[in-house]
Parts: sequence; structure tokens; C-alpha cells
Amino acid sequence: MAVTPAIALLLVLDFSGSMDQALEQQPKILQLKNQARAVLSTLPAGESVRMVVFGANPAKGCQDFQVFKTTPAQSLATTLGMKPGPYGKTPLARTLRYMRDWSQDLKGSTALLFTDGADTCGEDPCQALLALDRDLGARRKKLNLVIVGYDLKNDAQKLECLKDPKTTNVQVKFFSAESSYDMQRAVSESLQAEAVKRLQQLGPDADANASATGGTNQGSLGTGTAGGGATGENKDQMGPAQLHVRGSEAADHFQVLIKGKVWREWYGGLPLDLPAGDYVIRYVNANGKSLPVSLKDRERRQFLLSDFFQRPRGDASFEEISLGFELTPSDRTREVHGEPKRIPVQARLNGDRLEAKDIPIGTWTLKVVSPEWLKGRLPEQTLRITPENSRIALDEKLKKELRWIDNDRSDRQRVLEITMGAGRVEAHLVPPGARRVPVRAEDRTNWLQ
Repeated sequence: MAVTPAIALLLVLDFSGSMDQALEQQPKILQLKNQARAVLSTLPAGESVRMVVFGANPAKGCQDFQVFKTTPAQSLATTLGMKPGPYGKTPLARTLRYMRDWSQDLKGSTALLFTDGADTCGEDPCQALLALDRDLGARRKKLNLVIVGYDLKNDAQKLECLKDPKTTNVQVKFFSAESSYDMQRAVSESLQAEAVKRLQQLGPDADANASATGGTNQGSLGTGTAGGGATGENKDQMGPAQLHVRGSEAADHFQVLIKGKVWREWYGGLPLDLPAGDYVIRYVNANGKSLPVSLKDRERRQFLLSDFFQRPRGDASFEEISLGFELTPSDRTREVHGEPKRIPVQARLNGDRLEAKDIPIGTWTLKVVSPEWLKGRLPEQTLRITPENSRIALDEKLKKELRWIDNDRSDRQRVLEITMGAGRVEAHLVPPGARRVPVRAEDRTNWLQ
């Protein structure tokens, strides 16, 4: 009799009509598919996945569940080919209730559920979760349930009870995601914890050092997946290892090459299980490059995404730099480059342009810190630094908040009186040489004699 393989992961996807709405100038369903692809592409090819999709067939109403038990590749092909159902329902409570049956042959202990809304079938998902907890307790089974609430808006309050349920057998992690980056972090955090727990059972840590290619040794973690090393020989005898590119988003595309040929591909920022051996890892991107990587038995190697950039840094031309400011990297930029530092940029009197060199590419926040009368009184600006020279016109970005007053006696130090909100008056010294002085658009000014 054939043995039905146990499933490695339970993946539940919301394909209701609201997933066609846009967030970050992209349909939410596209971002969900990217996340599903990132999860499925890192699973070993021979694993079995149970994927549940609800909301794609509105004609079935609250009974709209499509359940697939296939390989990761087949699950991915199914996901990419499906579309959200117009006015499709969100049977969230029934989804939780049915997990009792869907998780019976779960080899691991993790179920991953994505949704962008509360239950629309008139049922209480919190009560359904408690019922699931009792059912699993009767069968002496545990379940790690990861719920990613994506762009919930007004529905967030309705799901508040799922954030800290009083359950014993269902360990719930609830993530509120307002962007694709938030969703990626939620997936990465939840599934990496499961991977570490599983991989630590393989044996003692490997004493492996980082190679000169930029990776850092993170101890010994890996799985016993079948596959080929760099030579493609004795593949079933190779020990397990793991590769992780930190800072990657769900759409980031990587390839594993052996002898110049693509052997495997994956997406996103989840760890990839590989047999120990020598490889070339390629980042498929206009600014991407390839790196040789050597993995030892039971070794886990971590790289930064910036390790795979041809040009990890860029230059920026700041125009109208009578303003002093500070650049702070976004969380995403920190992950990509490994905690880059804040960058202070000093104001220059009457300077038309300032060239800032070697800024790590990515998103940065600009905060004006001088002149003193503007510090903390202007909205922060978001900048994008690219490998090409980035031209940033600060006067244009702040044209609604600032105006510039002329100083017809710039050969000497002067005192500028500024009347601010609520009638508060301040007097500030303006050094010699300042021909134009920035002030807030709504402030009144007067040169004191």
C-alpha cells in the first residue's frame, strides 16, 4: 500500500475580492502571490504542501474552499494561475474550524494564513479558534498558527482577539502588515523560527568560518535535502547546509549554479536548504552579481543582499543646501546593508549643490536639523538613493513648507526676528555671507537693526 506523505506546511490564502485593491501602487493579490512563491520556492521539491484558497469562487459563498495537496512547484503554479473572486467571501471562522482536519497529517507544526479582512460570513473567528484549540487538545496535537493580517484597515479591531487568545494547543502569532515589507518580515520571522527548531535536531554545530566572499558564519543549521553539490556527484551523500540572504524581499530572485548551469531557483528572504558543497549564487537583478559560496556540513551561512550588488552604494547631488540635515536609513535599508549609520550633512551658506558620495542604496529619511529655527519643525522627507547619481532638490521637496527671504546686508552678522505659531517670537543670529535665509512659509520675519 502506498504511503501518503505527511505535509510540510499548511498554507491558507485569501483570494477574496478585496485582494484586487491596490496597496503601494500594486494589487494586493500580486504581493500575496509573491509571498506564496517565496515560501514555496524554498521548500525541498519532494515535500508535500496543503494549500487552501478561499474567496476565489464567489458562487460558493461561505463554502468557497479549494484545497490542494501537491508539491511546492504544483502549488506555486496553481497560486500564480488563480484570480481573486469579485465579491468573494472571507470565511475566516470556518477556515480556523476546518484546520482541525487540514492539520491532521502535518509533519511540522506550522500553518501560515494570509487575510486582508475580518470574517464576512457572520461567524466569530475567535470562538472558532477556541474550538480548534479544544479539538487539538483532545488529539494531543500542537499547532503554530501564523496569521498575517494585511492592510486590515477598519477590520483590525474585529480581529483583536486573535492577537492574544487564551489557547493551550494553538500557539498564535498575529502580524499586522501595512506593506509588502511588513508581510515579508512576518513570514521570515515565523518560518525561520520553525526552521531553526527543526534544524537544531540534526546534530552538533559545525565549526565553520566565513569565507572571503562576504558571508558570515551563523552556527550550524541545515536539513537533509537531497540534491547536488558543486560537482553534482554523490548528491545523496552530501550533508545538509543552509543559505540565507538577509534583506531580501519576496520578489527578489536568486539562482543556484553548478558548473555554470542553473540547478535551482528561489525567491525572497527565507533560508534555502542545500546539500553541503560549492556553488555559485546569482542575484537576478539589473544591479545583481554572482558570488561563489562554499557550504560545509550542517553549516548555516548568512549574506547581506548588498553582498550581491554590483554597485551597493550611490552618490547624491543635494541642491539648495543652505539647510543642514541628517539621513537615517529605513528598516529595509538597514537589513540590506547591515545597519548603515546615519549620515549628517552640514549646511553651506549660499551653496547651490553638495555632492554626497558612497551612500548605501535604498530608502532614507531626511530630517532638517539646521538652521536652529527650523529644527524639528519641518516634515521628514523620504529619499531613494540609487546606483546612479540621485539629484535631490530640497527647495522643491519643501516648497510648501519653506520660503526664502533675501538678506541685503549679507556682509555682516545680523539678527533675524521670527514670529512663529501662537505668537511666539524668537531672535536668531544669521552669520555673514548668508544671502538667502530659509524660514517656514507661515512664519513672519523682521530684520532687527
